[in-house]
Amino acid sequence: MGVIHTGVGQWQLSWTDELLFDTEAARARAAVLGPSSNLALRQLVAGDVSQLSEVACDTRVSDEELCERCLALRGGPLVEGPLRRNARERARAWLFLSGEPKPPANAEELLSFYEEANRLEPHYCETVPARFRTAEDPMPFTRVGLFDRRPAPPECETDAGDDIPRDVDALLRFVGRGDLPSEWVAFASYFLFLRIHPFRDGNGHAARMLALALLAPHYGTEQLVRFVARMQERREDLVGLLGDIRLQRSDIGDLAAFMLSLLDESRTREE
Repeated sequence: MGVIHTGVGQWQLSWTDELLFDTEAARARAAVLGPSSNLALRQLVAGDVSQLSEVACDTRVSDEELCERCLALRGGPLVEGPLRRNARERARAWLFLSGEPKPPANAEELLSFYEEANRLEPHYCETVPARFRTAEDPMPFTRVGLFDRRPAPPECETDAGDDIPRDVDALLRFVGRGDLPSEWVAFASYFLFLRIHPFRDGNGHAARMLALALLAPHYGTEQLVRFVARMQERREDLVGLLGDIRLQRSDIGDLAAFMLSLLDESRTREE
């Protein structure tokens, strides 16, 4: 077992030989997948949403317009609520990955990265151009655990506004490390981004896209699009694990193992 210090607060990732083996195996299995057709990606993004079934196969509708329609999905029928939510997540991921994103290397690049991650999001509330949250900014929650929605002790709350520049710099140094598996950096950075909460709104979208940007060199677009959908499908488990890490009942290494399993499961193409 080893311990990796992230440089952000006290947060660290404990890893085992099993986690290393599983990481190498997941990447090797992903490498043998063939490229996906554009039609397959369109059908994957549209999923089982009735409003999108014909649009996905209509070549007159561009890929970006299809994504825009997915992101604009709101309202009924009620039974399709989870399907529409997953379609929005898949569309956002595909749209983002189509731009061949690179992880931000400095605070200025993070601001641009954040805007791109939230592009076309109808409920995007942050001002444009993007700016980091400050101590004066009202938060969208008060004295509530960000992850588990239960009352959280002071030491488990998000950063105070004055701490954000320091912790963002530390996070970006961790993102730029080249001596660790990209998967570990991606999953740890996902948690750390949510922990810092550098923007007033849209942090979840940006955290997922940051993970995708780190994973993209080793995994295909279809697998990554499925991966963000799996994150939504297992949201309850993911939220609980994030809350346990915040309360120091678990470690970021546990998150890495969980997310790696979701990523590996996402290789499978639905029949």
